Amino acid sequence: MKNEKCKIKNAKWESGQVKRSNGVRECRSKVIKENYTDTPIRRYTDTETHRFSDSKKAGFSLIEMMVVVVIIAIVIGGVLFYGQGTYRRTSVKNAARDVASTMRMAHSKAMTLREEYYAVYDKTNKVVWIQPALSYPPKNPEPGSERKLPKVVVIDEVIGGGASDPYHHTFTFKGTVTLTDSANEGIVKLQDTAGKVKYRVENAKATARVKIYSSW
Repeated sequence: MKNEKCKIKNAKWESGQVKRSNGVRECRSKVIKENYTDTPIRRYTDTETHRFSDSKKAGFSLIEMMVVVVIIAIVIGGVLFYGQGTYRRTSVKNAARDVASTMRMAHSKAMTLREEYYAVYDKTNKVVWIQPALSYPPKNPEPGSERKLPKVVVIDEVIGGGASDPYHHTFTFKGTVTLTDSANEGIVKLQDTAGKVKYRVENAKATARVKIYSSW
């Protein structure tokens, strides 16, 4: 055995078969001397080789595909359900913060300008804002104070804010809150449209201190 340029000798190659007699077999990089009989050696054609190869790489069956689709559907459904609940909780919580911010802003303005300010809550249009008591009505929001609540949030009830919509709490320059009834606290109750997430925002009548609670 030794390396040399490959040659074809005493060999016949055609359509996947080779008939060899005693001689030298052609190779890519070396010549190997071996004894062969005249019996043809079966070789698979390229077509047969591809067919056998493809059979080993068979695709998914219909049942396997259906199982995969069902699993994906269950996962997506779970994600959407969880995501929707998270969105509602976040929306109500942010709305409660907006209402609390409106109350604090009215208190700050009243103390600074030495005049009464309203924190106004429009249940119908889901809007809150502040404005000087002397200019109400009509609606005249202080610039930059108007906040639109998310669509999934509902102003369920306003305690101490009057008998008709829009409701309001009056913040005085003495640092107190004037309410329209005998309540000790002005309260705004918020919830999502499904009634599953509930927050309330309170302002103390005597001190105007604002608190947020994740329940009614």
